[in-house]
Amino acid sequence: FGIKKICAHYLVRRRDEKGHAKGRLFNLCYDAHERKVNLRKRFEPPQKQDGEGPPVNLDLNDAKERIEAALQQEIITWLPERQARAGLQISLVGLHAQ
Repeated sequence: FGIKKICAHYLVRRRDEKGHAKGRLFNLCYDAHERKVNLRKRFEPPQKQDGEGPPVNLDLNDAKERIEAALQQEIITWLPERQARAGLQISLVGLHAQ
């Protein structure tokens, strides 16, 4: 693969105590070289590949597991109270590779 990053965009929705719908978008990018996931504060569209750099042996299962773990940690940071996290609706709304 010539993939350097995998970016996943999740919409997390919940109902507050008054029953109003609330939500937040999480933009997470897995860096194949560093095997780290970074949270992006805003959506950044895919950039054109330059083809430079050494090839990366991309482990898709590792990328998926790390992205999901980072998402769970970001949700806990956003909603520290366990009761507030009950009934969350998590949707993968976008996925792209760079």
